[in-house]
Amino acid sequence: MPSGRIKTNFADCISALKFKRSDSIVAIDAWMGNKYADNSRFLFQYLSDHKAELELSKVVWLTHNAEVVDVVRSLGYECYFLDSEEGVDIHKNAGYLICNNSPVDDVNLRGEFKAKYSYGAKRINLWHGTGAIKTFAMASNSYKAKIQRHPALYGIKLFLYSHSSVFRKFFEGYGGWGDCFYLTTSETEKGKFKKCYPMPDKRFIVSNYPRNCAGIKLTKQEQETIDTIRSYRHSIMYLPTFRDSNSHFDYTVIAAGLKDLFERKDILFIQKAHAVMQNSGKVGLDGNILTLHPDFDVNVITPEVSYVLTDYSSILADALYHRKPVLLYVPDYNEYMSGERGFSADADLLLSVGLKFSGIKDLEMYLERHLDDPEHVKTESYEEVRKRIWGREVDIGEIWSDIRKATE
Repeated sequence: MPSGRIKTNFADCISALKFKRSDSIVAIDAWMGNKYADNSRFLFQYLSDHKAELELSKVVWLTHNAEVVDVVRSLGYECYFLDSEEGVDIHKNAGYLICNNSPVDDVNLRGEFKAKYSYGAKRINLWHGTGAIKTFAMASNSYKAKIQRHPALYGIKLFLYSHSSVFRKFFEGYGGWGDCFYLTTSETEKGKFKKCYPMPDKRFIVSNYPRNCAGIKLTKQEQETIDTIRSYRHSIMYLPTFRDSNSHFDYTVIAAGLKDLFERKDILFIQKAHAVMQNSGKVGLDGNILTLHPDFDVNVITPEVSYVLTDYSSILADALYHRKPVLLYVPDYNEYMSGERGFSADADLLLSVGLKFSGIKDLEMYLERHLDDPEHVKTESYEEVRKRIWGREVDIGEIWSDIRKATE
């Protein structure tokens, strides 16, 4: 472990002793401080709208992004830049720091909070995907390769990580986020999470995801997008997952190859690159092809579309929650399986909920024949997988209650 990290963490922890934190103050952020989206956004609106009855004095969104500041404030909510004087003050006083992706800066990603001001708060990661098909963290192929190279060293690390909160707080990452709470959606999902972050059960909150709950305030652009979707006979939302930089995968080939079919069948084809992919395409409506900005919150339109088309993305789980038919375009299945991340142990079961296509021609033929029968694509395992992923379908108020109880 880098000695600099350990010294920094202990110094920050000591400094945090003078902060006057209150559980009535909640600070929330999402997606490396760049987006107003996902579980964080839905929980933020609920807490903001129900502050009085929940006995909260302040609910604040923090961000790096000027556009996010404008959007959140235009909706009537409190928002500050993460590095501003107000943002730092909230950091120091919030009883809850809640994110959904990368809590603090690391070598690859900009973080959602300041590690220096994180100790002493209840640190919660709502996460940004479930029904995990691909592995990550300590369950990934790349991490397993490290274990094989240094089995004794990583054996000791795994033992300490699993049994010591002190180790997780001070030796894993910064700001104590190595010992945060994770929100998950079922006992099955908790078990998969524990393979990626092998912590005690009490660090995992089994509930529902806020983004499944209705009633979010929409931006003007989001409402216009929903109106566009409703103006077509059919709609297919295509969301490929993240790929490493050495991948040759091109997510735009479907739109280019099936453009005539979409026009002939009155299909709106909605595509969005993963937020960290470089080739996002030209944003906007071009004929029957709607390319969304990578930061667009697809959770607000998932209930509206006719089909969800994806590969190994957790959008598959959200499609199941809303009982949408799932099509899978997986031309690089073998490459992805053996790549840096790899697949979870139950990936084959998860991917069995919809029909898989390795080529555009096969996908085209299927849509020609079965477009008007969306139930045709749902396989025998559809409801079984849905139940495995979504064990508790509770409302957002109960989600917050579950978070409060787990962190008391």
